[in-house]
Amino acid sequence: MYRDGGSEYQAEYSVLVKPTAKTKLLKFGIIFGAIFLFVLVYAILSIFNAGFLLVPSAVMLIVLDVFIIWFLWKYTNVEYDYLVVKGTLSISAVYGGRSRKELFSTTVSAASVISACEGRCAPEEAKVEQVYTCVSSFDSNDIVYIVFTNQDGKKCLAYFEANSKMKKLIRFYNSSARNLA
Repeated sequence: MYRDGGSEYQAEYSVLVKPTAKTKLLKFGIIFGAIFLFVLVYAILSIFNAGFLLVPSAVMLIVLDVFIIWFLWKYTNVEYDYLVVKGTLSISAVYGGRSRKELFSTTVSAASVISACEGRCAPEEAKVEQVYTCVSSFDSNDIVYIVFTNQDGKKCLAYFEANSKMKKLIRFYNSSARNLA
């Protein structure tokens, strides 16, 4: 889902991460793990002739499996929300449409480098302590990276997608970001 909103001096943008082989494998693993847990406990109870525990444990395992699937499934559906307000860029991850976690927030004017990403790896990536990858896919055309120092004093690099309104605001708040198309 892509959306754009905000007033003249703020911009917000959201992208849904495209499913990858890793995501599909994680979904398969969650379901297979839940089924395997159920079959394993059922087999152990059968081996030890604990037939009187089969029905209660089956009900308990089904409830446990449904809870595990419900809890872990959100990590297979990630959306990134980008927000520029009063010169501050905030990026949050939304997991499964249920829980939001702010990944970082930084002042655009304090960023040392802001540039369009040409390729999969920014030249500054080797010089930073932490890398945030907040894109739907590296196949996207509007990927921008920013190099900044976080509250802990660590040098960080973040990849994110920016529409034309976000790029305009970023250029407004940081004059070194002139190479954004």
